[in-house]
Amino acid sequence: LGASVGQVVGLLSREYAVLLAVAAAVAVPASVWLVQRWLEAFAYRAPLSPALFAGAVALTAALALAVVGAQAARAARVPPTTALRSD
Repeated sequence: LGASVGQVVGLLSREYAVLLAVAAAVAVPASVWLVQRWLEAFAYRAPLSPALFAGAVALTAALALAVVGAQAARAARVPPTTALRSD
Protein backbone atom coordinates (compact mmCIF):
# COMPACT_ATOMS: atom_id res chain seq x y z
CA LEU A 1 0.00 0.00 0.00
CA GLY A 2 2.58 2.50 -1.08
CA ALA A 3 5.59 1.23 0.84
CA SER A 4 8.91 1.15 -0.96
CA VAL A 5 10.93 -2.03 -1.35
CA GLY A 6 13.40 -0.78 1.26
CA GLN A 7 10.62 -0.13 3.77
CA VAL A 8 9.15 -3.61 3.31
CA VAL A 9 12.56 -5.25 3.65
CA GLY A 10 13.28 -3.13 6.73
CA LEU A 11 10.03 -4.11 8.42
CA LEU A 12 10.52 -7.82 7.86
CA SER A 13 14.23 -7.73 8.70
CA ARG A 14 13.55 -5.86 11.94
CA GLU A 15 11.10 -8.55 13.05
CA TYR A 16 13.62 -11.30 12.36
CA ALA A 17 16.40 -9.33 14.05
CA VAL A 18 14.36 -9.27 17.26
CA LEU A 19 13.80 -13.02 17.03
CA LEU A 20 17.51 -13.55 16.42
CA ALA A 21 18.41 -11.43 19.44
CA VAL A 22 16.08 -13.44 21.69
CA ALA A 23 17.47 -16.70 20.31
CA ALA A 24 21.05 -15.53 20.88
CA ALA A 25 20.22 -14.40 24.43
CA VAL A 26 19.01 -17.93 25.19
CA ALA A 27 21.53 -19.91 23.15
CA VAL A 28 24.80 -18.22 24.11
CA PRO A 29 24.61 -18.76 27.89
CA ALA A 30 23.36 -22.30 27.39
CA SER A 31 26.15 -23.13 24.95
CA VAL A 32 28.81 -21.55 27.19
CA TRP A 33 27.63 -23.68 30.09
CA LEU A 34 27.47 -26.86 27.99
CA VAL A 35 30.89 -26.33 26.40
CA GLN A 36 32.49 -25.61 29.78
CA ARG A 37 30.99 -28.80 31.19
CA TRP A 38 32.19 -30.77 28.18
CA LEU A 39 35.73 -29.32 28.37
CA GLU A 40 36.06 -30.30 32.04
CA ALA A 41 36.59 -33.89 30.89
CA PHE A 42 39.84 -33.01 29.08
CA ALA A 43 43.26 -32.51 30.63
CA TYR A 44 44.19 -29.77 28.16
CA ARG A 45 41.58 -27.18 27.28
CA ALA A 46 41.33 -24.31 24.90
CA PRO A 47 40.11 -21.14 26.57
CA LEU A 48 36.60 -20.01 25.69
CA SER A 49 36.63 -16.59 24.15
CA PRO A 50 33.60 -14.29 24.00
CA ALA A 51 34.72 -13.46 20.46
CA LEU A 52 34.00 -17.06 19.45
CA PHE A 53 30.37 -16.80 20.50
CA ALA A 54 30.01 -13.25 19.16
CA GLY A 55 31.34 -14.43 15.81
CA ALA A 56 28.89 -17.32 15.71
CA VAL A 57 25.97 -15.00 16.51
CA ALA A 58 27.16 -12.45 13.94
CA LEU A 59 27.53 -15.09 11.21
CA THR A 60 24.11 -16.55 11.97
CA ALA A 61 22.51 -13.10 11.99
CA ALA A 62 24.18 -12.11 8.73
CA LEU A 63 23.04 -15.26 6.97
CA ALA A 64 19.50 -15.11 8.31
CA LEU A 65 19.04 -11.42 7.53
CA ALA A 66 20.51 -11.86 4.05
CA VAL A 67 18.04 -14.63 3.28
CA VAL A 68 15.09 -12.75 4.79
CA GLY A 69 16.10 -9.55 3.02
CA ALA A 70 16.43 -11.27 -0.34
CA GLN A 71 13.06 -12.99 -0.02
CA ALA A 72 11.35 -9.81 1.18
CA ALA A 73 12.87 -7.78 -1.65
CA ARG A 74 11.73 -10.34 -4.19
CA ALA A 75 8.21 -10.36 -2.75
CA ALA A 76 8.07 -6.55 -2.56
CA ARG A 77 8.95 -6.20 -6.25
CA VAL A 78 5.99 -8.32 -7.39
CA PRO A 79 3.20 -6.10 -8.73
CA PRO A 80 0.13 -6.16 -6.43
CA THR A 81 -2.10 -7.21 -9.32
CA THR A 82 -0.05 -10.37 -9.81
CA ALA A 83 -0.29 -11.23 -6.13
CA LEU A 84 -4.04 -10.58 -6.04
CA ARG A 85 -4.65 -12.57 -9.21
CA SER A 86 -3.14 -15.73 -7.66
CA ASP A 87 -5.33 -15.42 -4.54
